[in-house]
Amino acid sequence: MRAVLLGFGILTAMVGAVMALAQIHLKRMLAFVTMSHLGIYLIGAGLLTPLGLAGASLLVIGDGLAKSALFLGVGVLQHQRGSVSEIKLRGRGRGLAVTGVTIMLGALVLADLPPYVSSVGHALLVKAAEQAGLPWMEIVIAVCVILSSGAVLRAAGRIWLGLGDRESSGPDTGTADDPGEEAEDRSDTADAAGKLGADGTTGADTGQDGRERSGRLRRVPLTMVLPPLALLAIGLGLGLTSGIQEHAAAAAAAFSDRAAYAAAVLRTHGGPVPTGGRAVVPASPAASAGGMLTDLGQVLAAICVAAIALDRRAAALRRALTACTGWLRRLHSGLVGDQVAWLAAGLALLAALSQAALH
Repeated sequence: MRAVLLGFGILTAMVGAVMALAQIHLKRMLAFVTMSHLGIYLIGAGLLTPLGLAGASLLVIGDGLAKSALFLGVGVLQHQRGSVSEIKLRGRGRGLAVTGVTIMLGALVLADLPPYVSSVGHALLVKAAEQAGLPWMEIVIAVCVILSSGAVLRAAGRIWLGLGDRESSGPDTGTADDPGEEAEDRSDTADAAGKLGADGTTGADTGQDGRERSGRLRRVPLTMVLPPLALLAIGLGLGLTSGIQEHAAAAAAAFSDRAAYAAAVLRTHGGPVPTGGRAVVPASPAASAGGMLTDLGQVLAAICVAAIALDRRAAALRRALTACTGWLRRLHSGLVGDQVAWLAAGLALLAALSQAALH
């Protein structure tokens, strides 16, 4: 059963990370980043140990906060610049400095930047894999978070720093498979008022329907700037909370104790609830020098991936990657019909493999 769950988790994490690196549509990129991290959560739960479950729980919190901040940051870009295409936004992030810092910081958090809470969860997950006799799992997780973080950092470098060559939108750049985005970009940027002014901002514009379009405001509302920063601050605060890994491990151990859990749910009298064994908690794994160096190494590797991807010679490589993974996009259009069909097929396959494993 562990092999089935870990197999699904590794496949999900790796495919999501590679697909994220192949995207230049920011929303789709973050969707694949989310998919990759869901695979990592499944790895933690699939270890079938309290410590693995504790690590996955902290990763869910930390990565969830970071990705929420990233999605909100992309919303600011779409609101102010009228596009979510990394190529079309090249160099147009100037004037949105706070949003740029938010997205870059969120991308680094995806690579387990210490001392955010996700780095604590990563340390617990790695320790659980080692206890299960799977030390190589750390490499799998590291590769996935590095590729995911590198994809977002590449987009930030292109949008805010103007790095990388200009690429035309088309099937080989990953934009033509989203016709709604191209129609939106044409409607939002066809007129002269859609161009950036000398001060790096845009003025108000009224479309044919008489309504003021987003992307034409001179200032970003604080209600769009502050929430992403607050989410990242919460993640930092949780990571700095003393003993959070011990609390998470103890909660996971209580949750995994079948007898105690059944007694807590089914008991009819007010007697004491039996308690089972406790998880073996490593001594401050997130604070150890080795763990912090590992996390910083992942952050540096993600920056290197972004730098390589922005090199002019890497444009052809990314187009080749997009072409090689295009069949996956054709298999799943993202429409609700495909969502339901693939969900049913995936659950059926998981159930069949689980039945065979438990037979």
